[in-house]
Amino acid sequence: MKKGIMVLIFLSLILSPASSLASSTEIPWDRVSYQADNATYWMQGEVMNIELENGVIYLASTIGNLTGSLEKGTKVVFNLTVEISPQTVLSGIKVVVGNDTVIHRSLGNGDHTIEFFSMRNYNATDEFLIVLYDYGGVMRVSLGSVHVEKAKGGLGEGALLTGVGISVVFLVLGILAVVMCLLKPSVKKERKREVAEKIKAGEKKIERRPEKRKVDSEVVAAITAALNYYLGGRKFRIVSVKPSPWKYYGRLKSMRRWK
Repeated sequence: MKKGIMVLIFLSLILSPASSLASSTEIPWDRVSYQADNATYWMQGEVMNIELENGVIYLASTIGNLTGSLEKGTKVVFNLTVEISPQTVLSGIKVVVGNDTVIHRSLGNGDHTIEFFSMRNYNATDEFLIVLYDYGGVMRVSLGSVHVEKAKGGLGEGALLTGVGISVVFLVLGILAVVMCLLKPSVKKERKREVAEKIKAGEKKIERRPEKRKVDSEVVAAITAALNYYLGGRKFRIVSVKPSPWKYYGRLKSMRRWK
């Protein structure tokens, strides 16, 4: 358990700087120039309100004016609320960064989130352009601030990945150690039970071992007398007397003779 707690503390220390590896910048719309026909706009706090009637509005700025530079992998997000009249035939939004069109989609009534990632590095002099268009009717749009989230790479990101990898390895090892400690008593009990069963099985085999047949003293005396008669009084010594299958064979033969 102590090992698991230490691993969790180590993991929290490793992952704590993760939030510092990404910086988010909020860009107000007062840095964006306005150009349009048949459109009006006004600021309400940090929200830009636009009313466009059968036309196009351009919101333009340079990347340097917004966020200094736009590096590869940078995330750009902004929200907008759209209200379109029934007479509208076509409405939508287009976002251009440098010479690349990163977003082009139609718009309907409701809330929308525009989000994209920069696919390459852009210079501070490159243009950042938002185009809103409505044909046939009236479109009212409320734009929230632009959020630019830059991810820091290089040594910091490598250290983060290394720390995450090492912490995951130690976390898995800690979990395995805890599981092994929990299973250790049950393994010991299982081994003791197996040993006890083997001992009992061995005792039963010993108990079931058949006893050796004993030869009656009368039989021994008869054998001794027969040998003495056969050898004519010469000395001899009987080493052992074992039952012979011929005895049973003789009995069986005599029983068949009486049938």
